[in-house]
Amino acid sequence: SATAEQLLRLGKPRRLAIIPMGLDLNCFSPALRDRALRKKLLIRGPWILAVGRMVEKKGFTHLLEAMPAVIRAFPRATLTITGTGPLLEELKHQALGLHIAAYVTFTGALERKLVAAYMASADCFVGPSVVDRFGDTEAQGVVFVEAQACGCPVVATTAGGIPDVVRSGETGILVPPADSKALAAAIL
Repeated sequence: SATAEQLLRLGKPRRLAIIPMGLDLNCFSPALRDRALRKKLLIRGPWILAVGRMVEKKGFTHLLEAMPAVIRAFPRATLTITGTGPLLEELKHQALGLHIAAYVTFTGALERKLVAAYMASADCFVGPSVVDRFGDTEAQGVVFVEAQACGCPVVATTAGGIPDVVRSGETGILVPPADSKALAAAIL
């Protein structure tokens, strides 16, 4: 709907049809929950997961800013961020600067099958998306549907098309974009 609204503002096209992307529920399912994976990754407390390309619109900087509050409340909490991209090194440096690097793992790119196992095994999936400085944002947010299909609770922002798939208080918790305090509160 966010993309459709932008197109309508531009005056073209006059008629639109929104066709949401589908999802193979054989590939994303709570049945993929894997306690051995948690042990392998040395996760001994709440496991927070984020997945996406390391670019501004994904908002990972705000998630890192939220983590000190989460760690104060849950000292054994772990954040795993999967994906790669141009901001990866900057995000690693941010984690160091926030003194949370010991609680954060950047995995790089993972196979889709493993991402699904992570989603089914994590305690909370967080998508801290924003509208970037060029106006780019989430069109639909398929990753949120994938996490939901795996049975993972979702915390996300109201950026772009995310509210089409995450309804606050119903299918997840939504917070304003770029609000680290609200993000931390929702995760907690």
